[in-house]
Amino acid sequence: MNQYPAPATFAIADIEGFGTLTDLMQRQARDALYGWLSGALGPLWGRCVREDRGDAVLMLWPADVPRPVIVAAVLRLADTAPALPLRLRVALHAGDVYRDERGFVGGDLNETFRLNEAAVLKAALKNARGPVAYLVSEQIHRGIVRYGDPAIDLDAFHPVDVVAKETRVRAWLHVPGDDGRAARLAAGASRPSPPPPSGGVRIEGRDVTISNSEIAGRNIR
Repeated sequence: MNQYPAPATFAIADIEGFGTLTDLMQRQARDALYGWLSGALGPLWGRCVREDRGDAVLMLWPADVPRPVIVAAVLRLADTAPALPLRLRVALHAGDVYRDERGFVGGDLNETFRLNEAAVLKAALKNARGPVAYLVSEQIHRGIVRYGDPAIDLDAFHPVDVVAKETRVRAWLHVPGDDGRAARLAAGASRPSPPPPSGGVRIEGRDVTISNSEIAGRNIR
């Protein structure tokens, strides 16, 4: 393993519903995915290191590849969708990563996978009109989306709080061609849960109140 981590830009493209496909359909979907990515990214495809994840591809670009160029290209995937019905969840992040003989490891890379598996991203793609839904990290949004390619519509990115396993981060949801749905989902995902009533607790989805050692409420086990 390298003694020090190296800066990189990360992207994960994951096929929706891959596990429901037959073996033959999975092979066709993977072929279509790789063809889609290589065609859309052009020269950037040859400059990234890739790890196959079965239903997904992890792509890592070193620091000498301009990050704004990477982000702009990945955000244009919807413009070059293949004829085969294929829908992708895409997460974008940047940070430091270690590399050893088995692959890559690091907290920033873990965060990228958490973004890709976020419930709000899955929900956004499920009924989206287009073939791609994105979740970009706060770092990518702050450093690239707000100041990058003028073709990127800043208003089409919506803040959302992502909570998954040990990760709690701010990210930005983007669904090309279905911005209204993205805005609604992001607003719902970021809405705080109501606190329990004063003086009470919440058990099994019910509000109960404890007063003078007496408990008012049901469903207590």
